[in-house]
Order: sequence, then C-alpha cells, then structure tokens
Amino acid sequence: MFILTHQFKASMALHDPEMPCPICNNVVGTDERAIFSFPSVGITTQRYAMLDDACAHSECLRQWKKRDRFVEVFNEAMCHTPNRLPYHLAVDKYGYLQWLDGAATSTHN
Repeated sequence: MFILTHQFKASMALHDPEMPCPICNNVVGTDERAIFSFPSVGITTQRYAMLDDACAHSECLRQWKKRDRFVEVFNEAMCHTPNRLPYHLAVDKYGYLQWLDGAATSTHN
C-alpha cells in the first residue's frame, strides 16, 4: 500500500468540510480518515466526472455500485494526464479504495 507523502497530497483535491460528497450529497465533514480524495485527471465520462478533483466518503465509495467501473475509468484517465502520478487507484479486499505504488496502465494501447 502507498502512503501519500506531502508531495502527492498536494495533487489531491482540496478538502473543505462543508463540500458535499458526490455520492450521497451529505457534507464530507472533518474526519480525514473517513474521506478519500482524488486528483484532477480529466475524466470526461459524465457519469464519473463528479469525482475528478473531488473528495468523497470512503464508506460511500465502498458501497457504490459503480465503484469498480469508476476505478477502471479513473486509472485510464490517469494514463493520459500530462503529469502522470506514480500510483494508481485500486480496491482493497474490504471494498475500500486505496492508492497503490506504480503508475496506472492503459487498457486501450
């Protein structure tokens, strides 16, 4: 598992406790351990664009029926960003999103 250093945290969405979670529309709150942040990667698929450069509740993402497809779309978008990041999005054995070492790889070469 990858622990985000200060350098990589800077590329993630800014967290405002009053911002709504894109999944449930409730405020994300102040407990940073319960929030998952995403960098801007230029997602163009309307269904998932709401999570580009955003924060969401980790639990909402875990239960989201579109989670696995979102991970595929997100990682594919990361492959096409000008400043590719050295990690990729994955789902752990409990269904939570996590960042793992290694850049995302494209499934559409």
